[in-house]
Amino acid sequence: MREMDQTAFWSLIGETKREFGQNMGASLQHLTERLTALGLQQAMDFQDILRGYRTLANQYGLWCAAAVMRPDADEDEYFHSFRNWLIAQGQDVYLAALKNPDSLAEVEPYGYCEFEELDNAASSAVVKLAGRYTETSESSPANAELLLELKRDIVYGEGIGYPYEWEEMAEYLPRLCGKYLTAEELAHKIKTEAAWNPDHPEIQALRAAGRRDAGVHTAEMNMGGGM
Repeated sequence: MREMDQTAFWSLIGETKREFGQNMGASLQHLTERLTALGLQQAMDFQDILRGYRTLANQYGLWCAAAVMRPDADEDEYFHSFRNWLIAQGQDVYLAALKNPDSLAEVEPYGYCEFEELDNAASSAVVKLAGRYTETSESSPANAELLLELKRDIVYGEGIGYPYEWEEMAEYLPRLCGKYLTAEELAHKIKTEAAWNPDHPEIQALRAAGRRDAGVHTAEMNMGGGM
């Protein structure tokens, strides 16, 4: 039975952000210490909720925002770290980004917009408390139920499940493109790069369906291409 819910999760994330700001090392230490003090079950709950919110943020439109903010980043590994970084900004920023990824233009970037180590906060606390690493299976009924519960607070913006190509980025993400890419850089990407693997069946199906019909994802997915 869970002892930590999403309200307590976001409260702890918000407390950490207010106290330590952009200092990710201090934030990680604080979270680990707080979770250790809260006990094994709450540390494991935090771990599951973090994974759940990261999974629910695994959307093509948000991937596009990450690609604009870090056009030099490695695709899969970076997007995992990017979603951790997004969660660490707090509930308001997270929810706003899923409603409209272009809202991230208002968020100050730091740490290359990556926070891979956020995963270690709960896992370190669990190891300290249990003597070994353990987590709930992603395929468990409890995890599926948690995803449904977490999703209730999320309002996904239209088209967030659609894989935009570079020639569509400026229309979908005008503020982010204006902030992170010059007109020349964007033109170069349009001319020389594909945002996605055009041969991937999911990419083909989603682009054929169109932006309005692209649904959201509720599980980790093969993105089928690169940034």
